[in-house]
Amino acid sequence: MVDDNGVGFRYSFSALKDRHTAVEVNYTDPQNGWQTSTELVEDPEAILRYGRNLLKMDAFGCTSRGQAHRAGLWVIKTGLLETQTVDFTLGSQGLRHTPG
Repeated sequence: MVDDNGVGFRYSFSALKDRHTAVEVNYTDPQNGWQTSTELVEDPEAILRYGRNLLKMDAFGCTSRGQAHRAGLWVIKTGLLETQTVDFTLGSQGLRHTPG
């Protein structure tokens, strides 16, 4: 899997500005008369490493504080753990392989 220039795999990394360490999650709170409430989720270790990078988001269809907290954690952990991508190209020889 090497292109015409002899380059195989090309790796890239996410920008530090895309690695959020705190999230304010807005959700519909039935305990607050179905008004919007905000759940703050932070990763203290990541804040020490990268600084505080706040993201504000709406959890569409979310009606519990716990679910809002999990949504915020998912955003933080995904941004911190999925930082690398790889690109490569295949010629026609790559088309003959099937999964399984």
